[in-house]
Amino acid sequence: MTGRWGVTVITPRGPGNPDFYLKQDGNRLTGDYKGLFGESSVRGSVEGKKFVIRFSLGGVASVYTGTVDGNKMSGSVELSDGAEKLLGTFSGERK
Repeated sequence: MTGRWGVTVITPRGPGNPDFYLKQDGNRLTGDYKGLFGESSVRGSVEGKKFVIRFSLGGVASVYTGTVDGNKMSGSVELSDGAEKLLGTFSGERK
């Protein structure tokens, strides 16, 4: 999954288009998130075609759970500030 990924996220609060800059080392993912609300380092894991990416930004914890197939990814996203959870979907392509 190493590379730059352009992602489209859909949540009840509207769409977003962040980028992930990922490095895969075995089953481990590290990298950076850059989006409308700022930047954050990310960590995650890959198992076969399934992956999880986690990061926190501005008091909001984000968890992206999905599948990757070549240069495409898709899945679900959960955003939580401790009081409220938002669920959404995402899809993306390696740039």
